[in-house]
Amino acid sequence: MKIRFVLPALAAILGLSCDGPTGPYEDFRKLYPTVLRPLPPADLDSAKARLNAKLGTFYKATLDNFGLLGSSGFLSRGRSSMTDTAQALSIVKQGFVRLSEFSGVRDTADLVVAEIRHGLNVVLTDWAISFSLQRYDGMEVHGTWLYSILTDSSLDLRNHHYGEFYIPPFNVISRSEAREYWIGRDIEYHCWVPSVHHITDESIDTGEIERCVYPLASPDSVVMHVAWKIPVKPYGQPMWFIYTDVITGELIAMEQLFIC
Repeated sequence: MKIRFVLPALAAILGLSCDGPTGPYEDFRKLYPTVLRPLPPADLDSAKARLNAKLGTFYKATLDNFGLLGSSGFLSRGRSSMTDTAQALSIVKQGFVRLSEFSGVRDTADLVVAEIRHGLNVVLTDWAISFSLQRYDGMEVHGTWLYSILTDSSLDLRNHHYGEFYIPPFNVISRSEAREYWIGRDIEYHCWVPSVHHITDESIDTGEIERCVYPLASPDSVVMHVAWKIPVKPYGQPMWFIYTDVITGELIAMEQLFIC
């Protein structure tokens, strides 16, 4: 997907019109946003050694360069003779807690089931269990759904939650200001042919805009933005999500929700 514009100047356009006091603005800008950096090689090697000590022969997991549970690679599919859903779910939840240093999961109560699948076919009778996004300070944290594959011989655990990071005490860009900025603008995208959606007043409902955390990842950093998650609904259903930083008004990301 291609877009025509970004939002670096939104805060300047609107001024410091905010949902709260502006006095501490400069103070919390020293803390926000939280930026995670890759571990130095020696520290990463040490983290991998600690993970391997936890894994034994049953658990399977990898680390990314930030020392967090990774999500890439082939899943360990196979067979499972287990038929008890509660038992399978307990094993998986305890597995994420076992690897809490790397998964970010400290308590099984933090894991809300998103989907459980058992027995894809006669060859793959394993359990595929996934969990909803992490919630932090009442907000969803984008991209933090956890998933797992449980077989008779292994438990493959993927992805992570995040530890402590800074949440600004108020919004410089209000929900309504973020919405108004987008009204009348275009989204360029490619769906068999180059296309343009013109955002109208009816496309975005202020009441459906949510505050969330968006970890913007690159090879060199993960930047923990607090953002307005703005659904664009040209036909009554979300077609895009726009993520706009609540402090700077910066366009963090735009997600296209349909496949051409």
